[in-house]
Amino acid sequence: MKKYLMLYTGILFMSASIANAAFITTNNISNPTVVDFSTQPTVVGASGPLQIGQLVGADITVSGTPSASLWTNYNEWPFGTNGTWGNGKTYIANNVGNSSLLFSFNDGPVSAVSAFINYHPGFGDLIISAYNTNMILLESYNVTTLADIVTPNGVNAGAIRGINRGVNDIKYFEVSSIYPVLDDLTYTHVPEPTTLLLASLGAALFSQKRRRRNL
Repeated sequence: MKKYLMLYTGILFMSASIANAAFITTNNISNPTVVDFSTQPTVVGASGPLQIGQLVGADITVSGTPSASLWTNYNEWPFGTNGTWGNGKTYIANNVGNSSLLFSFNDGPVSAVSAFINYHPGFGDLIISAYNTNMILLESYNVTTLADIVTPNGVNAGAIRGINRGVNDIKYFEVSSIYPVLDDLTYTHVPEPTTLLLASLGAALFSQKRRRRNL
């Protein structure tokens, strides 16, 4: 019994310790699901929310702020010195300066989110933020300050930026900047602490039963 109590304590400690947030700059999300907008119909000036999770069998929507500003898969999307996206590149963007893209994971919160992002530099910073189910801010990072995206005259260029919380509490992911644009929205879930506990206890009981049988 003491052994199981120690195991339970260890699981709780592990669950608490993984709740440290991290700013993502590489494609290192484990067991990812990727929304690449390849099947998204082209829209111009949509109000949203738009459903974007069909390809991966998930309920994920995106809204723009202000409204009537969402564009997808347009032939050419310029963002100043950082170049352009288009010519077959699939993506979603906001066509208003100082605007945002707000993604909602309606099947339940996720633990990590990232995307391949670019923006129009020089007129405002690029900010990514994560919110819980009550729209309370969990984490926010100034990408321009921490790890700016610089792609001089690039074509379909950008960089991965995101947030990893380690626990499933991200209901909303927001990208705010001047004319933000992104592709390959990537997310994942982690097992809940209860699931980890039950799996570990089950493995321990099975192991003990086998040892007794072999005595």
